[in-house]
Amino acid sequence: MNPGEPRFAPGWYPEGPHLRWWDGSQWGPYATGGPVAPPQSEIERGRMLALLGHLVGLLALILYLMEKDKPDRNRYLCHHACEAINHQITFMVVWVVGVVAFFATGVASIMSAGPDGHAGFPTAVFVVWGVMVVLGMVNLVIAIVAAVRTYQGVWWRYPLTIRLVGRGIDWQNA
Repeated sequence: MNPGEPRFAPGWYPEGPHLRWWDGSQWGPYATGGPVAPPQSEIERGRMLALLGHLVGLLALILYLMEKDKPDRNRYLCHHACEAINHQITFMVVWVVGVVAFFATGVASIMSAGPDGHAGFPTAVFVVWGVMVVLGMVNLVIAIVAAVRTYQGVWWRYPLTIRLVGRGIDWQNA
């Protein structure tokens, strides 16, 4: 892979009026009678709702449930709603682990009281809290980046996300 080549997930990508296959490491052939790029109007119609779906997790779920079974569904909107839901599920799992760690370190700090009955400074509690705050900010920044990329018409995919909803569906070609 050349240093200047983009690092995208495998799939069909528009190149001029045609589609070209990217296998994750190199460009493949142009599409011939294969998948058809979604019309620009489909991206335009779903762009603003998809942007809002990235910023408001519950709205992404509502949009996904409303669009996924329609015969004329907006693939762009479905893709981004699905990505936003999966990202929020992943973040929720991480947040629950952080809350459990926060309380576990708090209880451990209380239980480690010395003979005089005074507990030491709960450093671990503050470390866990700081990590949770940083993760919350990272979640917000990634959601904003996703919203901006979505509004630009990019088929955005979140990094480091567990894909539970819509797994195995290629929304670009569905």
